[in-house]
This record gives sequence, C-alpha cells and structure tokens, in this order.
Amino acid sequence: MTDKHTTDRLDQWRPESAGLSMQADATEAGKLVRLADVVLWLIVAKELPRRVAVEKLCDALEAASTPPALFLAQDGAYAMPADDAAFGYYTEARLAEAREADAQQRRQEAGPWRFNLPERQGGYAAARPSEDWQPLTVVRHLGRRDLSRVVPVLPGVPAALRLMRNHWMWSRGRAVSSDAEAFSHARLPGRAIAVRIADAARIWGWGAGASTVPASLFPLADWPALVAYRRANPGTSWADGNQLEVARAEHRVRGGSDSAPNPAALAAMAGELGVSRQALQAALFRSRKRPKPTKPEASPLPDADARHRRTG
Repeated sequence: MTDKHTTDRLDQWRPESAGLSMQADATEAGKLVRLADVVLWLIVAKELPRRVAVEKLCDALEAASTPPALFLAQDGAYAMPADDAAFGYYTEARLAEAREADAQQRRQEAGPWRFNLPERQGGYAAARPSEDWQPLTVVRHLGRRDLSRVVPVLPGVPAALRLMRNHWMWSRGRAVSSDAEAFSHARLPGRAIAVRIADAARIWGWGAGASTVPASLFPLADWPALVAYRRANPGTSWADGNQLEVARAEHRVRGGSDSAPNPAALAAMAGELGVSRQALQAALFRSRKRPKPTKPEASPLPDADARHRRTG
C-alpha cells in the first residue's frame, strides 16, 4: 500500500524514504534521494544484480566531473550537509590526533609519576582526559588499536565511496528478505546518505522519463533556479520558458556581454549546469548571430533601363 510518503515508482521523488525526510530545505532544489534508493532503482530499472548496481553507483559517482553535494537525511527534520563527513573513517587530521593521543596515553602508562597521577592499590589510576587534551577520548572510545595500519580518507564523496564499497557488497542472509528491505534497514551503514534529485538525474540518469521539475516553475526566478531546472531536466530545449534570459543575465553579471562570450564565465556556468562550455556558448549565442546578407531576388518584370538601352 502506498501513501504520500511512499510510491511504487522508484524514479519518483517522495517526501520520506526509510523513515527519513527527503528534503534539504523547502525549495524544489532541496528535494533529495537516498543513494540506497538509487541502487534499488538501478536493480529494478536496469535489471542489475545488487552488487553490480552498487559498483555502477560508485563508479559513476567517482567519475562525476562535478561531485554532488552530500547530505545526511534525518527523521522529521531537514537533512544536514555532509560534504565534510568522514562516515566513521579517519581523516588525516583525525588520524594525527588519534596517534598523538595514543602516544600520550602510552607515555602516561610507562611513567605515571611524571604526570602526577594518583596512586591506587595495584598501580596508578588511569589518566582522565582534560579539556585541553580532548584527543585522549578518541583512544578511549575506540580502544587500543594499531593506528599505523589505518589508511586515512578524504571527507565527503571519497569517504562515502569507501563506506558503500565496504558495506553494501554483502551477501544477504536470513535477516532480510529482499534488497528493498536491506537498503531501508536501520542498521545499514550509510542508509541516510542522500543527494539532490538533480544530481541523481545528472550522474545516474535517475528519474529519466519522469518530470522532476514541474513546468509551473516558469518563469525561473534566478540563476540557482535555472541550475536546478537544467540539472533535473538534462537535454531539454533552451527555448522553454525564460532560460536564455536568465543565463544571459548571469553571463553579464560574471563579466560577459550579449555580443561577446566570456570564456572563463561560461566555463564556470557550464560546470554548475553540468554541461560543456561549448554547448552553453552555442545555446546563448546561436540566436545572436547576424544573418548573412542575401542577394535580392530577380524581378520577373522586364528591366525598363535595359529595354530603354536596346531601343535608344
């Protein structure tokens, strides 16, 4: 049974998925889709096995010329930005803190009297992390481990890729009965990772065949609205609505003019739109080309001057 929060169509946006709100804000551009739902769409729409679908999702995300903004969807609230999230892995900075904390703890264990630790029966009391040495909590939380073998990761997309490749390639056991249940399960690592529906359409073709931005958005209010529209509807005609007017206005704001393209401005705008600079330039200046002069058509009537010359 479906309601306003669910749909049988895996290529359609829904307000909630797996109990999480699929919105970053109240705007059309703030609509989100979970990466786990994109995998389910690949499994069904593209008829792919689950592991192949996960590989396709990760490969396309890794190869994207413009990485998507990542979000962590929440229950009953707007999603949180996750471009700086490490998803449980060590970043370079976090690993450096953990290694220094580990070294400090080893020094305390080797010579507790040097740190004025209170003596207790059977040995010295364990050091308690102070406010000026919070990294000690890292080691105490994780337990003693060989940090020399830890490989740090960049936050954002690289960390998300490692998580999905490590935890979404499992062999499904008896705990879940279907892929749909598995990718909605509360214990699935990374189940809350989401992207804008426009980015899902651009990178994986999600939502192809279904309009993700209603035509009622015309006229578009500004450049961000145009970016959201073009990313949600790649390949659509530039002649629809006021797209060209908005794009030309943005080109002028960035130092261009209606008669002369600014390559740097066009390159930046094209990157935001998810198209090539050449395609954007062709769209903006195609109708601005001056028509070639044409020769006047010959009159079907006799030339009076020529007739006068013959009879003169």
